[in-house]
Amino acid sequence: MQDQFNSLEIMRGHECPNLSSLTTFELGTKPKYYAKACSVDRAIAIAKWTSQENIPLWVVGGGSNLLCDDQHLEGLVLQIALEGLEWEADAKNEDVTVTLGAGVVWHDFVEESVKRGLAGVECLVGIPGWAGAAPIQNIGAYGQSLSDTCSEVYVYDLEEDQLAWWSASQCDFAYRQSHFKKHLGRYLILAIKLKLKIGAKPTLNYPQVIETITKNGYDLNTLDLEQVSTTIKSLRSQKSMFWQSTDPNRRSAGSFFMNPLISGKQVETLRQNCQSLGLDTPPLWPSEQSNTYKVPAAWLIEQSGIDKGFRYKNVGVSSKHCLALVSHDQGDFEDILDLAQHIQKRVWATFGISLLPEIRILSSELTHKLSQPRARVALVTCQNLPKWEVDDHPLWAALVAQDIELFTPAWDEPDFDWSSCDLVIPRTTWDYQDRWSEFLQWMRHVNRVSQLLNPLSLMEWNLDKRYLKELAIEQPPTHWLEQQTLTNQELQEHVESLIQVCQAKGWLQGFLKPTIAASAVGTLRFDLDQVQAKEQIKKHLQEWLPKRNMILQPYVKEVESLGECSLIYFKGEFSHAVRKVPVSGDYRVQDDYGASDMPWSAPLDWQKRCEYMLKQLKVMPLYARCDFLTNPQGEPWLIELELIEPSLFFRHDLESPTRFAQCIVDSCRERLLKSIET
Repeated sequence: MQDQFNSLEIMRGHECPNLSSLTTFELGTKPKYYAKACSVDRAIAIAKWTSQENIPLWVVGGGSNLLCDDQHLEGLVLQIALEGLEWEADAKNEDVTVTLGAGVVWHDFVEESVKRGLAGVECLVGIPGWAGAAPIQNIGAYGQSLSDTCSEVYVYDLEEDQLAWWSASQCDFAYRQSHFKKHLGRYLILAIKLKLKIGAKPTLNYPQVIETITKNGYDLNTLDLEQVSTTIKSLRSQKSMFWQSTDPNRRSAGSFFMNPLISGKQVETLRQNCQSLGLDTPPLWPSEQSNTYKVPAAWLIEQSGIDKGFRYKNVGVSSKHCLALVSHDQGDFEDILDLAQHIQKRVWATFGISLLPEIRILSSELTHKLSQPRARVALVTCQNLPKWEVDDHPLWAALVAQDIELFTPAWDEPDFDWSSCDLVIPRTTWDYQDRWSEFLQWMRHVNRVSQLLNPLSLMEWNLDKRYLKELAIEQPPTHWLEQQTLTNQELQEHVESLIQVCQAKGWLQGFLKPTIAASAVGTLRFDLDQVQAKEQIKKHLQEWLPKRNMILQPYVKEVESLGECSLIYFKGEFSHAVRKVPVSGDYRVQDDYGASDMPWSAPLDWQKRCEYMLKQLKVMPLYARCDFLTNPQGEPWLIELELIEPSLFFRHDLESPTRFAQCIVDSCRERLLKSIET
């Protein structure tokens, strides 16, 4: 190793230059190894050596798009500085193919192209850095991208040990993206070829450029390359995006974040968010991808509440442009990362749009990846959930599609860290009724360390069906029984009293059920015309009244034919409805008892009654299921408002998982925004 190391003239330790001197951020430390390659053979030999010795390889160029760890950097930094600039006109003298070594200064090349009257890169003037980085990022600005003119890239593949010219199609160029960026560390970019047009008109499709050129009095019909490039240099200078040693914003890597690409559906969501915030919709540009649009990251940053000149410790946002982060005196790597993550969180919390970095980060620590922070959501279940219960699976998929980090722990799982989640939502906690006191303690614990939805106050209130007394909506007539332990004599008197209540109200058939229960557990249907009714009531009260409050209601026979109807709401808005029908002769509408369920078109009047009821609650629930019976007059009677763990029947409305997932994401954003503002 030592002989080869010496022959390659690799610097080590204190011999290495400090990376702060090689980057426009002026941040960095001395890497463990450093080498500069001015030839193809030397670049490949050094790269092979790092592979053989299992040493991390960091390939850099002009350092204008890098944020380097200023504490420690393992591995070898290879600066590819191949020079050379060749111009070759085609036989028809229409095009010129330019071959650039990876170490050619990009801005100088563009200026020379403009002087020669060659069109195709005039809008890319002022971009700092070297040519070798251009295809990795597919650099672009003011309506032009490298991919517009790039015909070939000279590439060394470390994994395959192959050196070849790649066609543009092999490079898989997209907006600020390429095959090389997807596989950083695998390829060395050694040279590029661009095909420029002789005497062609300049590219002019960026609104700000057109506006500025018009203000400057240039004639759009006779515009030349020099006028366009001069205008763009001026615009970049005004934004501190044209590097100058005297600029107080110079310690920067230019655009820190990429302009997000969003779908047509996301555009509509963005418009709605802007409307609710009292903002105009930002300018949008169609991207190269079908039905996707670019949103200006700078606009998102500024409208989220981060202004030009914003300071955080010894770093900040450029005073001229919100897309540039600046390291001021005594600024450091960690502060830039913290500021970038703060901006990402702020934009996502405000608009639901993720910002991804355009810069590269050189750090040995995996924690410095600077990917968009993901919201963590727990959809809580129980230990013995039946395997056939899969109704929530479409919701899982919808949340994952929204880039939510999803967990599905049981509520009584002892080792799960509830504080690690942004939201905790009970979904299939269907064993709590026999342990409701433990469940209540669990909810209170979660509420202390995370955010529980629905809110704790609503679920505590909803735990016992006595909440029905407070709802302003039509319900079955109800007689309430307080939990108590009775002597035999008192029990007998209670039974007689209940029978008298039923007879007085004309309830020949009735229901007795506990106020804390589920799936018809603890429910007795009785018929006073039957001789055994009195004994049935007595046994039922004897079993349940010592441990639960209870409800006495008339039996609504219509349930046997019309079933039970459920209207489902997300954040107070109607989503969908289902009808649940029992087997013949039964009243129980749970699938545990063989009942069936199906989509149902809820009458508008029923929907409005539910909406009014939900608006009267102290807090609007994230989700709610309103369960109704149809009374003998054909009118709805509310029998339950489910706010804890209702089945939401996603299988009967294919769009409902997406709707609910969006509400969950919005709740994550609201929580994040509150924490940021706090």
